[in-house]
Amino acid sequence: MKKKGKIKLYLSIVALLVCVQISCTTNSVKEPTSSVSAEKRKAIEKDFSPESFVDELAVFLRQNNIEAALHSFANIPDEHAENMSLRYIHASLLLSAGHTDEASKITTSLLSVEPDNMDVLNLAVLVAKAKNDTRKKNQVLEKILQKDPTNASANIEKANTQMLLKKYPLAKKHYLKALIGEPKNTEALFGYGKTNYFLNDLDSARSVFQQIVAIDPKHGMAWSYLGKLYAETEDYKKAIPCAEKAIEFQPDYYHHWIEIANYYRLTGKYEQAITALDAAIDIEPDYFLAYVYRAGIHDQEGHRKKALDDYLTLVKYKPDYYFAYEAIGILAWGEKNWSDTRTGFKKAYEVRPNNTSYPLMIAAAYLKEGKKKEAKEFLGHVMKNLDRSSIEYAITRLYWDGLGDSSVLIKVTKIDNSTNRGKFLFYMALWYELQGYTDLAQKYYLVIQEMECPMFFEYRLCEWALEEHTK
Repeated sequence: MKKKGKIKLYLSIVALLVCVQISCTTNSVKEPTSSVSAEKRKAIEKDFSPESFVDELAVFLRQNNIEAALHSFANIPDEHAENMSLRYIHASLLLSAGHTDEASKITTSLLSVEPDNMDVLNLAVLVAKAKNDTRKKNQVLEKILQKDPTNASANIEKANTQMLLKKYPLAKKHYLKALIGEPKNTEALFGYGKTNYFLNDLDSARSVFQQIVAIDPKHGMAWSYLGKLYAETEDYKKAIPCAEKAIEFQPDYYHHWIEIANYYRLTGKYEQAITALDAAIDIEPDYFLAYVYRAGIHDQEGHRKKALDDYLTLVKYKPDYYFAYEAIGILAWGEKNWSDTRTGFKKAYEVRPNNTSYPLMIAAAYLKEGKKKEAKEFLGHVMKNLDRSSIEYAITRLYWDGLGDSSVLIKVTKIDNSTNRGKFLFYMALWYELQGYTDLAQKYYLVIQEMECPMFFEYRLCEWALEEHTK
């Protein structure tokens, strides 16, 4: 558990002390009794009271020193050792510190004494969750709900389980029951708002999230969902301030930065979008999503090298993100990085072996480096899987043996589908370029450039080739 998460747990335990009906006083904190003499220890035990002990725990927890708080329990006098409230606190602290088995033993013991104690039953639910004991958790939840059908914590737990299963109507039902018990419970309200969001009742969702921020203005997730709702209607001027609020109150939450980056991108604020994505990467440098968006913006803005670097980093962390490999091949081609061109298109070819563009680009990358043998060996394997009567076979064979370009060109110009015709015309122009026939290459690149609504990635490579020819 990260330190920040521990701090929140410790503070929640401090709040929990109020629930066990111990009246805390403002007594000064005593030293831990283990560090004093036996004589002084007797004096401390004589003066011991549950109230002053709780004061001591609260100080340790405010200092984020849970180990000292736990250590204090070893010094409780025998006459108070079975105090239900203190044992309940002890179990809660053990659970928050990750000592699940010890917490479970105490909780089981407490239930044997007070089987209907709602606080202990709620603790038993948390222990069962920590132990991944779903059966036990559900048993305890049913017992709680039999006694108190609108119990907020039990209904929220049931609802959260249904949310994970994407059973939103059932989840909504339990969140509503929780709100009957505690109308201003922000966890129940947030869950209820999310079910409305996922069930596409957006007006109700917005109303609930607005209610949450009215109760708790620092509820970052509620602000985030308000931003999403404005984004649903493309009202990014309102979405952005909501996302800024979410970041203000939860600055270390990765997805808040992703959301605001998208809002900036969609309003043309590319520099702010990049800055937001940089922040997300600082938070989780080994998560892939921010690299996807940042690479896209860099590519859109013409920063090919930066985009390529992002895609290469992306596939390092998420190698199964195959959409990136075609982009790597394209951008590496633009940077004349023939090795990464092959790497990108080979990976793309593994996923989509019927796409003839990929092996042709791999072969072209070999030929750019003068590796004719490697290109021929590679294409020899490719042709084995092609229909000999197809245009794909004809143009692949042209790259393999360099013969019959005129007959292949005639076949290409007769292709009815404009997208396929433009794509294969690119490979004819590229073949002429590789052979040193610059004028012929430029002629066909210009034909491709004049196409309307090109739907093939080779169009970009055509534009780059023409830029090279006009330098």
